[in-house]
Amino acid sequence: MEVCHQIDDRLSIADIYRTKSIIERKLNNYTLAESYLQSSLRLNVKMKNTLNVAETSYELASLYGDLNRQDEKQKYLREALTRYREVQVEEQVQKIEEHLALSAS
Repeated sequence: MEVCHQIDDRLSIADIYRTKSIIERKLNNYTLAESYLQSSLRLNVKMKNTLNVAETSYELASLYGDLNRQDEKQKYLREALTRYREVQVEEQVQKIEEHLALSAS
């Protein structure tokens, strides 16, 4: 992380935040996991990295699902779906559409 800050590599910083969030989630540190994901999302949006925005949004949806925060889960699933469609990652589009269809039932 330190090296990324020194060279101002924001995309790598965003990836590190996302990775740290996954670790914190596994350790049940949900507040910290959410904070890292929100930081990652902000950086990726600022850098206009559509694929990383999709991936981070999907991670946020998963986290909110674990926390039973359904409105936020749906919001980030829809965001991930939109972004995955933009970059034409059809496998993820189908997966998210299935999640959304199951939620609607």
